[in-house]
Amino acid sequence: MKVLIFLSLCINFCFAKIIVISDIDETIKQSHGMNYLKAYGRIIFKRAKPYEGLKEIYKVLSLKHDAEFYYISASYDEIYDGEDWLEKHGLSFNAVYQRDFGDSKEEHKINKVEEVLENRYVKGDKVFLLGDNLEKDHLIYEEVVNRHLDKNITVLLRDVQGEFLFRDSLKFTYFINDKELLKTDLSRLLTKKEKNRIRKIDNAKLVPDYLVDHIIEVNQEKYCVSDECEEKVERVISKKLKKRFLAL
Repeated sequence: MKVLIFLSLCINFCFAKIIVISDIDETIKQSHGMNYLKAYGRIIFKRAKPYEGLKEIYKVLSLKHDAEFYYISASYDEIYDGEDWLEKHGLSFNAVYQRDFGDSKEEHKINKVEEVLENRYVKGDKVFLLGDNLEKDHLIYEEVVNRHLDKNITVLLRDVQGEFLFRDSLKFTYFINDKELLKTDLSRLLTKKEKNRIRKIDNAKLVPDYLVDHIIEVNQEKYCVSDECEEKVERVISKKLKKRFLAL
Protein backbone atom coordinates (compact mmCIF):
# COMPACT_ATOMS: atom_id res chain seq x y z
CA MET A 1 0.00 0.00 0.00
CA LYS A 2 2.80 2.43 0.89
CA VAL A 3 4.48 1.69 -2.43
CA LEU A 4 1.26 2.48 -4.29
CA ILE A 5 0.87 5.77 -2.40
CA PHE A 6 4.46 6.69 -3.18
CA LEU A 7 4.03 5.87 -6.86
CA SER A 8 0.84 7.92 -6.99
CA LEU A 9 2.53 10.92 -5.43
CA CYS A 10 5.53 10.52 -7.70
CA ILE A 11 3.35 10.50 -10.81
CA ASN A 12 1.71 13.75 -9.65
CA PHE A 13 4.80 15.59 -8.46
CA CYS A 14 8.03 13.94 -9.60
CA PHE A 15 7.12 14.59 -13.22
CA ALA A 16 5.30 17.88 -12.63
CA LYS A 17 6.26 20.72 -14.94
CA ILE A 18 6.34 24.50 -14.77
CA ILE A 19 4.03 26.44 -17.06
CA VAL A 20 4.64 30.17 -17.50
CA ILE A 21 1.89 32.21 -19.16
CA SER A 22 3.17 35.73 -19.67
CA ASP A 23 2.06 39.00 -21.16
CA ILE A 24 4.70 40.81 -23.25
CA ASP A 25 4.25 44.59 -23.26
CA GLU A 26 5.19 46.21 -19.94
CA THR A 27 5.60 42.78 -18.35
CA ILE A 28 8.78 41.47 -19.97
CA LYS A 29 9.16 44.22 -22.60
CA GLN A 30 9.76 47.91 -21.83
CA SER A 31 7.17 49.14 -24.30
CA HIS A 32 6.21 52.54 -22.85
CA GLY A 33 2.66 51.29 -23.30
CA MET A 34 1.13 54.21 -21.42
CA ASN A 35 2.07 56.53 -24.30
CA TYR A 36 1.02 55.16 -27.70
CA LEU A 37 3.18 57.53 -29.75
CA LYS A 38 6.32 56.61 -27.83
CA ALA A 39 5.33 52.95 -27.86
CA TYR A 40 5.03 52.98 -31.65
CA GLY A 41 8.35 54.80 -31.88
CA ARG A 42 10.01 51.99 -29.91
CA ILE A 43 8.45 49.47 -32.28
CA ILE A 44 9.43 51.28 -35.49
CA PHE A 45 13.01 51.92 -34.37
CA LYS A 46 13.22 48.60 -32.47
CA ARG A 47 14.31 50.26 -29.23
CA ALA A 48 12.14 48.28 -26.82
CA LYS A 49 14.35 46.38 -24.37
CA PRO A 50 13.42 43.60 -21.97
CA TYR A 51 13.15 44.03 -18.23
CA GLU A 52 16.54 42.51 -17.44
CA GLY A 53 15.69 40.89 -14.11
CA LEU A 54 12.63 39.08 -15.39
CA LYS A 55 14.55 38.10 -18.51
CA GLU A 56 17.19 36.39 -16.34
CA ILE A 57 14.50 34.59 -14.35
CA TYR A 58 12.76 33.39 -17.50
CA LYS A 59 16.04 32.10 -18.92
CA VAL A 60 16.78 30.13 -15.73
CA LEU A 61 13.29 28.60 -15.75
CA SER A 62 13.69 27.62 -19.40
CA LEU A 63 17.26 26.29 -19.32
CA LYS A 64 17.38 24.64 -15.88
CA HIS A 65 13.76 23.72 -15.20
CA ASP A 66 12.57 23.07 -18.75
CA ALA A 67 9.60 25.36 -18.13
CA GLU A 68 7.02 25.80 -20.86
CA PHE A 69 6.49 29.41 -21.94
CA TYR A 70 3.32 30.75 -23.51
CA TYR A 71 3.26 34.45 -24.33
CA ILE A 72 -0.21 35.95 -24.72
CA SER A 73 -0.30 39.56 -25.91
CA ALA A 74 -3.17 41.87 -26.83
CA SER A 75 -0.96 43.49 -29.47
CA TYR A 76 -1.43 42.72 -33.14
CA ASP A 77 1.31 40.86 -34.98
CA GLU A 78 0.73 43.28 -37.86
CA ILE A 79 2.19 45.98 -35.59
CA TYR A 80 5.15 43.97 -34.35
CA ASP A 81 6.18 40.33 -34.38
CA GLY A 82 6.32 39.01 -30.82
CA GLU A 83 8.29 35.91 -31.82
CA ASP A 84 10.98 38.00 -33.51
CA TRP A 85 11.33 40.25 -30.47
CA LEU A 86 11.60 37.31 -28.05
CA GLU A 87 14.14 35.51 -30.24
CA LYS A 88 16.20 38.69 -30.60
CA HIS A 89 16.53 38.87 -26.81
CA GLY A 90 17.24 35.20 -26.24
CA LEU A 91 13.87 34.29 -24.73
CA SER A 92 12.55 30.85 -25.61
CA PHE A 93 8.87 30.04 -26.02
CA ASN A 94 6.51 27.19 -26.80
CA ALA A 95 3.98 29.51 -28.42
CA VAL A 96 3.24 33.21 -28.87
CA TYR A 97 -0.37 34.32 -29.24
CA GLN A 98 -1.08 37.82 -30.51
CA ARG A 99 -4.50 39.27 -31.11
CA ASP A 100 -6.43 39.15 -34.39
CA PHE A 101 -8.29 42.21 -35.61
CA GLY A 102 -11.85 42.13 -34.31
CA ASP A 103 -11.05 40.27 -31.07
CA SER A 104 -11.36 42.13 -27.79
CA LYS A 105 -8.29 42.18 -25.57
CA GLU A 106 -10.12 40.43 -22.74
CA GLU A 107 -11.65 37.74 -24.95
CA HIS A 108 -8.32 37.02 -26.64
CA LYS A 109 -6.36 36.68 -23.40
CA ILE A 110 -8.90 34.63 -21.46
CA ASN A 111 -9.49 32.25 -24.38
CA LYS A 112 -5.77 31.66 -24.92
CA VAL A 113 -5.02 31.16 -21.22
CA GLU A 114 -7.88 28.67 -21.04
CA GLU A 115 -6.56 26.92 -24.15
CA VAL A 116 -3.09 26.51 -22.65
CA LEU A 117 -4.44 25.22 -19.34
CA GLU A 118 -6.78 22.79 -21.05
CA ASN A 119 -4.11 21.39 -23.36
CA ARG A 120 -1.00 21.46 -21.17
CA TYR A 121 -1.93 21.37 -17.47
CA VAL A 122 -1.95 18.09 -15.57
CA LYS A 123 -2.36 17.58 -11.86
CA GLY A 124 0.75 18.62 -9.93
CA ASP A 125 1.94 21.21 -12.45
CA LYS A 126 2.91 24.70 -11.25
CA VAL A 127 1.49 27.62 -13.22
CA PHE A 128 2.80 31.19 -13.16
CA LEU A 129 0.64 33.95 -14.67
CA LEU A 130 2.62 37.15 -15.26
CA GLY A 131 1.25 40.47 -16.45
CA ASP A 132 0.80 44.08 -15.42
CA ASN A 133 -1.98 46.41 -14.31
CA LEU A 134 -1.68 48.98 -17.10
CA GLU A 135 -4.92 47.64 -18.54
CA LYS A 136 -6.83 44.52 -17.45
CA ASP A 137 -4.39 41.65 -16.86
CA HIS A 138 -5.24 41.69 -13.16
CA LEU A 139 -8.97 41.30 -13.87
CA ILE A 140 -8.41 38.63 -16.52
CA TYR A 141 -6.13 36.61 -14.25
CA GLU A 142 -8.57 36.92 -11.37
CA GLU A 143 -11.27 35.35 -13.53
CA VAL A 144 -8.89 32.58 -14.60
CA VAL A 145 -7.92 31.79 -11.01
CA ASN A 146 -11.56 31.70 -9.92
CA ARG A 147 -12.30 29.22 -12.70
CA HIS A 148 -9.39 26.98 -11.68
CA LEU A 149 -9.31 26.89 -7.89
CA ASP A 150 -8.12 23.28 -8.09
CA LYS A 151 -4.89 24.27 -9.83
CA ASN A 152 -1.60 25.51 -8.36
CA ILE A 153 -1.51 29.02 -9.87
CA THR A 154 0.61 31.99 -8.79
CA VAL A 155 -0.18 35.45 -10.21
CA LEU A 156 2.59 38.07 -10.41
CA LEU A 157 1.80 41.54 -11.75
CA ARG A 158 4.02 44.51 -12.55
CA ASP A 159 2.49 47.50 -10.76
CA VAL A 160 2.96 50.08 -13.50
CA GLN A 161 0.24 52.25 -11.94
CA GLY A 162 1.83 52.36 -8.49
CA GLU A 163 -1.53 51.21 -7.15
CA PHE A 164 0.07 49.11 -4.41
CA LEU A 165 2.99 51.38 -3.60
CA PHE A 166 1.53 52.30 -0.21
CA ARG A 167 -0.68 49.28 0.47
CA ASP A 168 -0.61 45.53 -0.07
CA SER A 169 -2.82 43.57 -2.43
CA LEU A 170 -4.97 40.94 -0.77
CA LYS A 171 -5.28 38.90 -3.98
CA PHE A 172 -2.06 38.84 -5.99
CA THR A 173 1.62 39.75 -5.72
CA TYR A 174 2.52 43.09 -7.31
CA PHE A 175 6.05 44.24 -8.06
CA ILE A 176 7.71 47.30 -9.60
CA ASN A 177 11.36 46.27 -9.47
CA ASP A 178 12.20 42.78 -10.79
CA LYS A 179 14.30 42.17 -7.68
CA GLU A 180 11.06 42.00 -5.70
CA LEU A 181 10.32 38.72 -7.50
CA LEU A 182 13.11 37.16 -5.44
CA LYS A 183 10.66 37.24 -2.51
CA THR A 184 8.01 35.22 -4.37
CA ASP A 185 7.51 31.55 -5.31
CA LEU A 186 9.95 32.09 -8.18
CA SER A 187 12.77 32.43 -5.65
CA ARG A 188 12.64 28.71 -4.82
CA LEU A 189 13.58 27.94 -8.42
CA LEU A 190 16.75 30.04 -8.37
CA THR A 191 20.13 29.29 -6.85
CA LYS A 192 21.88 31.74 -4.56
CA LYS A 193 24.28 32.61 -7.38
CA GLU A 194 21.41 33.30 -9.78
CA LYS A 195 19.67 35.51 -7.23
CA ASN A 196 22.84 37.48 -6.58
CA ARG A 197 23.30 38.01 -10.31
CA ILE A 198 19.85 39.60 -10.46
CA ARG A 199 20.47 41.71 -7.36
CA LYS A 200 23.56 43.18 -9.03
CA ILE A 201 21.60 44.49 -12.04
CA ASP A 202 21.40 48.28 -12.06
CA ASN A 203 17.94 49.44 -10.95
CA ALA A 204 17.81 51.75 -14.00
CA LYS A 205 17.59 48.62 -16.18
CA LEU A 206 14.80 47.21 -14.03
CA VAL A 207 12.74 50.37 -13.53
CA PRO A 208 12.96 52.75 -16.51
CA ASP A 209 12.50 56.49 -15.95
CA TYR A 210 9.25 56.57 -17.92
CA LEU A 211 7.73 54.03 -15.51
CA VAL A 212 8.62 56.14 -12.47
CA ASP A 213 7.26 59.25 -14.20
CA HIS A 214 4.01 57.43 -15.00
CA ILE A 215 3.52 56.28 -11.41
CA ILE A 216 4.02 59.85 -10.23
CA GLU A 217 1.62 61.26 -12.84
CA VAL A 218 -1.10 58.70 -12.06
CA ASN A 219 -1.00 59.57 -8.37
CA GLN A 220 -0.90 63.31 -9.06
CA GLU A 221 -4.04 63.00 -11.18
CA LYS A 222 -5.70 60.92 -8.48
CA TYR A 223 -4.98 63.15 -5.49
CA CYS A 224 -4.01 66.66 -6.62
CA VAL A 225 -5.71 69.88 -7.73
CA SER A 226 -2.77 72.22 -7.11
CA ASP A 227 0.88 72.52 -8.18
CA GLU A 228 1.92 72.38 -4.54
CA CYS A 229 0.20 69.03 -4.10
CA GLU A 230 1.80 67.66 -7.28
CA GLU A 231 5.26 68.61 -6.03
CA LYS A 232 4.57 66.94 -2.70
CA VAL A 233 3.31 63.74 -4.37
CA GLU A 234 6.43 63.62 -6.55
CA ARG A 235 8.69 63.97 -3.49
CA VAL A 236 6.81 61.34 -1.48
CA ILE A 237 6.73 58.75 -4.29
CA SER A 238 10.37 59.33 -5.27
CA LYS A 239 11.41 58.86 -1.65
CA LYS A 240 9.23 55.76 -1.27
CA LEU A 241 10.63 54.12 -4.40
CA LYS A 242 14.21 54.89 -3.42
CA LYS A 243 13.72 53.41 0.04
CA ARG A 244 11.93 50.37 -1.39
CA PHE A 245 14.65 49.63 -3.95
CA LEU A 246 17.47 50.09 -1.45
CA ALA A 247 15.95 47.34 0.67
CA LEU A 248 16.18 44.79 -2.17
